[in-house]
Amino acid sequence: MFRNFRQSKKFMRFISTAQQTVNSNGRRIRLTTTVLVGTTIISTACYKISHAELATIKKKVDYSKYMSLPVTSTDELENNPNDMRTRMELMIMKVQADFCHALENEERFGEKFKVDRWLRKEGGGGITCVLQDGDVFEKAGVNISVVSGTLPPGAVQQMRARGKDLGNDPMPFFAAGVSSVIHPRNPFVPTIHFNYRYFEVVKKNGEKMWWFGGGTDLTPYYLNEDDSVHFHRELKKACDEHDLSYYPRFKKWCDKYFHITHRGECRGVGGIFFDDIDSPSQEEAFKFVTSCANSVIASYLPLVRRHKNDEYGHKEREWQLLRRGRYVEFNLIYDRGTKFGLYTPGARYESILMSLPLLAPNLLPLNVLLQRQVQTTHYLNKTVSFHLSDIGEGIREVVIKEWYVKPGDVVEQFDNICEVQSDKASVTITSRYDGKILKLHHDTDEIALVGKPLLDFDVEDDVVDEEDVISDDEDLIDELEPIQHPLKTKVLATPAVRRIAMEHKLDLSTVTPTGRNGRILKGDVLQHLKLIPEGTQIPHPTIQTKQEVQKPAQVVKQDAPAPVQKPKSVQLTSKKEPLKGIALAMYKTMTESLKIPHFAYCDEVDMSKLVELRENMKKSALEEHDIKLTYMPFMIKAASLALLKFPILNASFDESEMSIIYKPYHNISVAIHTPNGLVVPNIKNVEQKSILEIAQDLKVLQEKGQKGVLGPDDFANGTFSLSNIGIIGGTYTRPVIVPGQVVIGAVGKTRALPRFGPNDEIIKAHIMEISWSADHRVIDGVTMASFSNLWKKYLENPYNFLLASK
Repeated sequence: MFRNFRQSKKFMRFISTAQQTVNSNGRRIRLTTTVLVGTTIISTACYKISHAELATIKKKVDYSKYMSLPVTSTDELENNPNDMRTRMELMIMKVQADFCHALENEERFGEKFKVDRWLRKEGGGGITCVLQDGDVFEKAGVNISVVSGTLPPGAVQQMRARGKDLGNDPMPFFAAGVSSVIHPRNPFVPTIHFNYRYFEVVKKNGEKMWWFGGGTDLTPYYLNEDDSVHFHRELKKACDEHDLSYYPRFKKWCDKYFHITHRGECRGVGGIFFDDIDSPSQEEAFKFVTSCANSVIASYLPLVRRHKNDEYGHKEREWQLLRRGRYVEFNLIYDRGTKFGLYTPGARYESILMSLPLLAPNLLPLNVLLQRQVQTTHYLNKTVSFHLSDIGEGIREVVIKEWYVKPGDVVEQFDNICEVQSDKASVTITSRYDGKILKLHHDTDEIALVGKPLLDFDVEDDVVDEEDVISDDEDLIDELEPIQHPLKTKVLATPAVRRIAMEHKLDLSTVTPTGRNGRILKGDVLQHLKLIPEGTQIPHPTIQTKQEVQKPAQVVKQDAPAPVQKPKSVQLTSKKEPLKGIALAMYKTMTESLKIPHFAYCDEVDMSKLVELRENMKKSALEEHDIKLTYMPFMIKAASLALLKFPILNASFDESEMSIIYKPYHNISVAIHTPNGLVVPNIKNVEQKSILEIAQDLKVLQEKGQKGVLGPDDFANGTFSLSNIGIIGGTYTRPVIVPGQVVIGAVGKTRALPRFGPNDEIIKAHIMEISWSADHRVIDGVTMASFSNLWKKYLENPYNFLLASK
């Protein structure tokens, strides 16, 4: 896939232009470099800092702008302002802070980086910044490290393999660098990785050697050529400030470095990469690395803004997770930074493995391997934290409505655990384990966050298979060699599943797994044994659509009536109740909606002919299709027909890219009153449906709303909204636009009113009011009025449906 992109005409034209620029300006590059080197030597020789100037510099250092205090003491930094170690540490701290703040600004609900400043007993330390479970970024890590000590033989050998003349003895070293990996939530937002570092070693004879390294690369899950060209253009701009040969040279180096040999593919669309840069001078090399590091925001943030609101579904999410698995595979097998960290005594494994995403398929064996190397037994403990899974549709929190278990209860896989209410749907959470409940992390009516612990289980030891654990005697680096052949591993299954298989003499390797990490679930076995009909929808191991849960009947003790007492004065007090569930969702949605500049347009519609048509149709609709025919399906279909003429009203506005996104499907949202409040699910693909099909879909949504079983899919990807305030007697109103759409209409009550007929006589007419609100940033009054007139025409002359409908 990525190889094809690299051969695309648009991208090749961009690269060819860069190379031609280098060829035509090669002489000028050499001359410029010579002048710069000479200037640097002269300025370095002439410059001496005074105590007064040093005091001024001390005052200018503002550490509050960084994510934390520096690793090196502030006195040491301020007393050595021109030392490359000082300059590099302050530079990477600024890059870290700028990038973290830029990413935080993209989060819609105020997610912030958590900061961990750590020190290393061998010398130095680092600042680890991680944002996790955000609305835009599933996991974002931006780390800096400033470490010193003695290079172990393994690290020396690795550097010698790259051509460094270091000898065989351990030697003092200093290293400072910034590294980052960003894993977005939306599959259409690419992952970015960058790393820029400075290294010093002192040889046995006292000779000091230094060099810089680094690079930035992009890994999209779905290729977008404009994104890739923008990304490479920004990198080229940073390189060209210093040497026109840098970009083509370091791009080629990057393509080679990120090529996965045993798969025959590249990790992404490349970028730039370089190792061991030690010319033309330390000053020039530092300036070049600084330019590259500072270009990250300009190269990446526009891509985030362009795609963070793109619509996606289960298939796109599955593809994203598959590609993430390849990403992690590269980091654990090939990446030099990972290997160097593992070789270094006192290494901090949390920082080394910062690049790993929260979710990726088939990673359990590698995770167990790495956990064993750092002497933890997390996977072998009996206590397992059950985390609330991603329900979808960007839902980040839910309210615990009811627990079906309590501490001490013994449950099996698929048993109901609790019912939760999101801002869009009720969902019943089911167990993925057999075991005993130890602890509930939330009380009823408390908010639980997606990805955080919900409850703790005591499970059997073999809930993780023995084959998932690698022997301590095996060497870590040997185990992380490239995989040339498929691994033969034991089937993953819980003891309960193995027990069923044993009873039926079933070879589990013949069963198709559907669980996480390739685990076989109880439903997989039952379907394989045909104990449940083939094609039966098996509940997800962690969530299923809410079913009718049988609860024990409660016997109410009836006491004798209490004697009548004289009323007493009662002290009235105020009651504070936090927003939860749909009320909290309304707060968030309305806050976003009212950022949209609304304008209103109102009219009235003569429904007389439609009243007559419906009267003739409703009996057959009820008897033949069991549908109580209302006016709403006609209004929805009329809106879809009018949208074919005015597609801009079926669009969304991307403010970050200043662009309009036209939707080819008409998923019309309808407001439905439920016992839990007002919700707005949508009827999918109205443009392809008849009046009766729309009426049937509307009936299903209303029934699900009354039962509280509307799911995330019922709310996904709405494009246009209609609300019926007429059922409560309303006429005109000012509806509020749903975020992600540009128009909403509210229909009023149909009333019998006097009107003038064609000959100026007074006649009885059935009149309905319509109120529209539109996003005035992209919709003008003429367009809104023209759409409304066409919609009105269809309703006032309903037989036109026959001509216009497909």
